[in-house]
Amino acid sequence: MAKKKKKQKKIDIKVIIVILLIIIALYIISQYIDAKYRQPEITTESTSSVTHSSGDLGEVEYHFIDVGQGDATLIRTPEGDILIDAGENSAEEDLKNYLDLCGVDVLYYAIFTHPDSDHIGGADMVLEEYDVLNVIKPDFEKTTKVYTAMMDAIAAEGCKVYNALPGETYSLGEFDMFVFGPDPENKELDSNNSSIVIKATWGKTTAMLTGDAEKPAEESILRTYSGAELGSMLLKMGHHGSRTSSTEAWLAAVRPTIAIISCGRDNSYGHPHAEALARIKPYVGENIYRTDLLGSFVFISDGEVFAYKDK
Repeated sequence: MAKKKKKQKKIDIKVIIVILLIIIALYIISQYIDAKYRQPEITTESTSSVTHSSGDLGEVEYHFIDVGQGDATLIRTPEGDILIDAGENSAEEDLKNYLDLCGVDVLYYAIFTHPDSDHIGGADMVLEEYDVLNVIKPDFEKTTKVYTAMMDAIAAEGCKVYNALPGETYSLGEFDMFVFGPDPENKELDSNNSSIVIKATWGKTTAMLTGDAEKPAEESILRTYSGAELGSMLLKMGHHGSRTSSTEAWLAAVRPTIAIISCGRDNSYGHPHAEALARIKPYVGENIYRTDLLGSFVFISDGEVFAYKDK
């Protein structure tokens, strides 16, 4: 009789272990489903109303990735990762190696600022290799192989797709991205000037990220928004530091103290142009950071200030 009770006790322990394992598995599955199908928070608040108290927000990292003559920026927030642009197709391996080194698995947002190959060349790779939940792009098409490859990869991924419009705010926890452009009413809308222009806000720190927006896009934004709304501590200079971007009026409104330029070493375009560097220098002094000179680098925001870090 005593032996029978002991056997029953062993069976009960095994049942309990199985039940616990099932509960853990169901929890893991539910967390994945929640992340996969969670809708992004999109509002139409003015950018001046979406700043937050820094408090104990934690840190946000801005990784400006060296992809040669192209653009790719990884933003790491406490709530998840965001990728803005994906460089040329020829830089896919470099981009993947960098993202893997950072331990990226899921991208809550993949933002493709405009359909030029030096910004979306690696988009198909990103969509195939990583779990992309939401894609943000401009409502501007281009009849190229690289654009078709991106759109096919988006369809295969089955993620949510949003065409960015001025006045929208895309949020990830306390991290906000306010959209200034492109303006669909802009009569000079071409590939570069269709670029998504966003102001990212984390606590008291702000970063203006401009794709390849040139003078027409900057002027269009300035007709709608004031310097109080556009003011940003960090500016990623438009079009790789080209003379066609970062006009005097734009810089006077943004008033940055840090400038970022993404371009390739000894590139055939001569980026960054001397004229653009001369215009930005009165605002930022020596605080100009270039991927052609530094390779990949990181700026970290604690919600109060930005701090530079070598990658």
